Amino acid sequence: MMRLVHEVLGEASSACTGLDVGTGLGDFIAYASAYRVGQSCWVGLDSAWPVLQCARRARDARHWPLLLGAGQRLPCADECFDVVTVAQTLHHLAPPEAVRLLGECARVARRGVVVVDLARGYLGLAGAWLLTRLTSRNPLTRADGVQSVRRAYTPSEALALARQAGWVGARVHQRGPIRYALVWRRA
Repeated sequence: MMRLVHEVLGEASSACTGLDVGTGLGDFIAYASAYRVGQSCWVGLDSAWPVLQCARRARDARHWPLLLGAGQRLPCADECFDVVTVAQTLHHLAPPEAVRLLGECARVARRGVVVVDLARGYLGLAGAWLLTRLTSRNPLTRADGVQSVRRAYTPSEALALARQAGWVGARVHQRGPIRYALVWRRA
């Protein structure tokens, strides 16, 4: 995902501000903060307070703020971040909510948005079923992994949602058989 973030940022990639929507435990912002050279400031946003508490305990979160909020109603001013990232979140949302999320991401992004998510398909479904059986005995984990792939959008469906959200010139990149990346740059 960092390569796509650099693509969106262009010349300004050495110093940026970023918002990671659906940050979970903050894995991406921890990576982005460590990976970046120069000045950068990342903010993580998640809708679940317990998840943010776990993120604070799991990481040295003093280096970036973590916010409680919904991606469909971002508590941010227009164009206040250089780039917005959304990883493994879109498949949790019904189409109208996904369109609102994508629209909000574009609203707060000065340069662009990068979305990475699961792609619905038979190979991903079979892989999720097999992987959850090999790595977990927890019935919730087994059901959730398969359900996530079933609920995921295909790359073409994700692109259609982005267009509904007003993303002119958005592109979708297939990332192997089970993932895609959706990228939009402000004109």
